[in-house]
Amino acid sequence: GLLAQDKTLLNERPVLVKIANWPQNLRPAAGLNQADLVFEYYIGFQMNHLVAVFHGRDSARVGPLAPARMVDARLAEHYQGIVAYASADSTVEKIFAEVLADRAFARGFAPCPAICTITDTTGENTFVDTAALRAHAGEEKDLGEAATLLGFTFDSRLADWDADAETLSLQYADFSVMEWRFDGIADQYVLYQDFADQGSIRIVQSMDRSEGNRIAFENVLVLFANYIEYNPTMYDVDFREGDPNQRALLLRDGKLIHGTWSSADPFSPINLLGNTGAPLPLKPGRTWIIFVSTNSKATQTKTSNWELVFSLQ
Repeated sequence: GLLAQDKTLLNERPVLVKIANWPQNLRPAAGLNQADLVFEYYIGFQMNHLVAVFHGRDSARVGPLAPARMVDARLAEHYQGIVAYASADSTVEKIFAEVLADRAFARGFAPCPAICTITDTTGENTFVDTAALRAHAGEEKDLGEAATLLGFTFDSRLADWDADAETLSLQYADFSVMEWRFDGIADQYVLYQDFADQGSIRIVQSMDRSEGNRIAFENVLVLFANYIEYNPTMYDVDFREGDPNQRALLLRDGKLIHGTWSSADPFSPINLLGNTGAPLPLKPGRTWIIFVSTNSKATQTKTSNWELVFSLQ
């Protein structure tokens, strides 16, 4: 919904970077505030991972890089992107080889500065330079023409909503919490996360390691989806392509709007619809997208406070 910093990037494929959010000592992540979209999903044992999508602008340092999951292949196909990841087990590696043979780059298979392992205050971590990775991918592989990515619609005005939403607390467990708090001055939702220290757990503000600023997004979008469990650490998300009746919650401008989400086919971005079936517009800016299970419960705990408990049962 905003002008791209570099319009030529819109003719290129997006870069998707798999980012670790666990264990805690890998935080804070770098480069999230430069992403157009960030996807969050469950990986087992009450933990989550992130996938940041860069299309309208690049970031020189994104990470720390995390191992790939099945969902990453789906997202890379839906957004026709190049994906960077740390490693993968044999099952996921086989899927990547079949689906993303020319567009998937693991740590060690792209030279620095595209993918670099460095030592910093949190130890040895791997980071991605999205512009350098895109250039390397174009040199190494014939990626073909980039697809036209027609997904969300945007409108700076919000004409209708269902409830106030000053906060959204997503609880995977009492020790695993992602909380969004609305800043009315900046007109953004600010991310807070669990922080364990000397036996106690606090909810603290999350900062972007690259720039030192707080992590904040204009839109927070919750997509209710079918999780497929293969074992306690291997999950996939069924996008049910072509089904326009999957539940969604959009938070923007301090408000909550009920809607539905869908994707036309495995190669098209996600669309968001209102209850009338018309496109539900996001606020111009960046969007954080959370895949929760269809069994997850959203409760309005106070007038403008919402609690979302993740559950596979």
